[in-house]
Amino acid sequence: MTDTTKQFKFTADPYIEIEVEVDLSLLTPEIAAEINSFWGDDDDRLYQCDGDVIATVARLFAARALKEIAADGGSFFTSDGLEAAHYTREILKQEGWPGGDWKGLRIVSADFAIPGFDDLEAA
Repeated sequence: MTDTTKQFKFTADPYIEIEVEVDLSLLTPEIAAEINSFWGDDDDRLYQCDGDVIATVARLFAARALKEIAADGGSFFTSDGLEAAHYTREILKQEGWPGGDWKGLRIVSADFAIPGFDDLEAA
């Protein structure tokens, strides 16, 4: 991590953790605002992140990545492996994102375990 990068860690439930790195020289507030405003409810997302548009887009990126990871049955990886680069490219090439080769956002690591039989309890 350099002085132009910032890392964000997000968690949900005891089974989900993802870390995203932002290159602040590429993901400027203007570009982040454009990405955030591509989808509806952009003001609500921005409000939930205390008006920090960079944090908003990092969280949105993480949420999109987790959908991809869930579709693949969950995963555990760090930036050392190919999975981080794969999921980063998959999100960035989707509509509303800058493109698959853009380097302003990347997934650093993820730990997303799909709960199994022993994890479920009758309600």
